[in-house]
Amino acid sequence: MNERYAQGLLMEEMLRRKHVIAVPNSRYLSLSEADVLTVTPARLVNEFEIKLSRADFLAEFRTPTGKHRSYRKTHKHRALKWAYDGSPISRHTPNYYWFVTYEVDIADDVPEYAGWLEMVKTRKGYDFNQRVAAPRLHTVSIDEKDILKMARILSYRVMTDYKRKQGKVDNG
Repeated sequence: MNERYAQGLLMEEMLRRKHVIAVPNSRYLSLSEADVLTVTPARLVNEFEIKLSRADFLAEFRTPTGKHRSYRKTHKHRALKWAYDGSPISRHTPNYYWFVTYEVDIADDVPEYAGWLEMVKTRKGYDFNQRVAAPRLHTVSIDEKDILKMARILSYRVMTDYKRKQGKVDNG
């Protein structure tokens, strides 16, 4: 299992559950890059962070150090906690925040502002079991222009991928 494959499975599952759009690796409407962002028919944003190892999960909460450190992830979890506590939110705060794991037990470590979906291999493929329900962090829905922007981002990615497969993308 790798992250890209897990993203594909997760997006497929969320679209099956009637989410209207699913975008991988997006910084739009997120405080740092989300592994997957989805929008429900009620225009509520779900942010999913895929963790395929315990070390990767624990690294999510460490304060970055070193020459090229970034405080985005630390700031993201602080903002999610503030939203959970009822503080004013930014437009980049999702309505729901989820961890998604495969063969990683985080039962004792899921923050109170997050949910947990566990991917489980079955004879027919993969199932997503909700181990911890994600609390709604706020009730503000996104508007249509944000959904269209997400669709445009996704369209550009597909276009670039098609062109790359034809050898016509300048990676310069």
